[in-house]
Amino acid sequence: MRQENKKAILFGGSNSIMSNALRSGLESKLDILNLAVGASSTFQNFSALIEHKDKVINADFIISESNVNDSHNVSVLDVSPQYYVEIVNSFYFELYKYRKPCIVLLLPVKVIQGKTESQEVINIINEAHRECAIKYGFMLIDLANYFYGFKNEVLNFLMPDPRHVNNAFMYNLGCNISVFFSFFESDTTNYINSLSSDYSVIVADELGGDNILKKNSVFNSSLFPLDFNNKKLFDKKYYGKILLGIGTWCDGEASVVISNNNKKIIKNFNSLNAFNEFIEPIIIDEHTYIESIKKCCTATEKSVNVRVFDNCVNHVLISSIFIKNIEENNDIIDLPFVFEEDVKELDYLIPNYLPYYQSLKFFFSKVPISNLVNLKFESSKIIKGGESQFYSNFVKDSALFFRNVDSKVSYKLMRLALFINPKNNLAKKWLLNKKTKPKKVKLKG
Repeated sequence: MRQENKKAILFGGSNSIMSNALRSGLESKLDILNLAVGASSTFQNFSALIEHKDKVINADFIISESNVNDSHNVSVLDVSPQYYVEIVNSFYFELYKYRKPCIVLLLPVKVIQGKTESQEVINIINEAHRECAIKYGFMLIDLANYFYGFKNEVLNFLMPDPRHVNNAFMYNLGCNISVFFSFFESDTTNYINSLSSDYSVIVADELGGDNILKKNSVFNSSLFPLDFNNKKLFDKKYYGKILLGIGTWCDGEASVVISNNNKKIIKNFNSLNAFNEFIEPIIIDEHTYIESIKKCCTATEKSVNVRVFDNCVNHVLISSIFIKNIEENNDIIDLPFVFEEDVKELDYLIPNYLPYYQSLKFFFSKVPISNLVNLKFESSKIIKGGESQFYSNFVKDSALFFRNVDSKVSYKLMRLALFINPKNNLAKKWLLNKKTKPKKVKLKG
């Protein structure tokens, strides 16, 4: 008789969503409930933990990753690293209450000057995750440390972009974790029911109205349509709580205003299933409302991976709202709840990088460049307007190649890249920096 797979919860970002990568490897021997959302930080992990409390209680194991998005958001949202250090500490404390064997995955960032956050910010965020894993007795797979110090040549083969490791490598890491957990016997106690939580989640069904169901090959969600010119007030049971974040899955570019008597926040969203934290806290009271807006879409605070736009033609579709009590609950629990010392650090589950590096190096040395260009072009067709984006980026990369060889050629190519795709923000930013950069003046003497 086939033995039933053990159940695991997966928290994370895009690294936990990509097919034929980490998630697929974990599913080889585990039943995975994937609560990850792309480009999301610990705030989303935290919100999903609270929203799906009952499912977490009934799971055997937990796997969590968010460090690469935490450090990314420090830069994108222009906040202090401490902003995320605090939520990381709160998340792990809440996770600890469930008394589940948990693996914390620390993933690497390929630092590119001017395009990613600094190594200093990355170190601060990673250390916060490490300290919490140790404090609460969680297991740790430190892929960030494993990759640290690799030469750029190795990183360029193993990491196609700054925040994603080669799919095959991550698939086999997932397989190794699934095998480890399939043999793991845990004598953990139950969830500490006597401890109340400072956090709660308002799901779409609790907002009232005629909700809609939306799904694709990855996500399936109930959404509350926040219509234009219809201010949605919060139920009085939420008065005195703080808004921390919002989950959305809009049909296109959309904008929301959240306001009370003292403060107004405007945030923009794209068409992706996403979760965005509020940088400026708003306390819910009898005057607090949330509303979709068409005009005056200038955001008061940024959202992740959302460009600046002027015309909000879509109303916001809300999946969840993450909130917190003003007064924190100071219940004390015995620490630490730990496993055996020899299973805390699980770096031995990390696959050897050399086979992946050597195979990719051999592949690129043998395949004609025209084939690679055609392959990348075909993949760009999946996204609407992706062809123009592909050609624009192709010309942009050529411009960057020439920047230290012939600056005039580089400048012309970058202008061409922007002409092909006016939404190419990297080309736009590069050209703007060139225009604003002060000219060197030769002094006679």
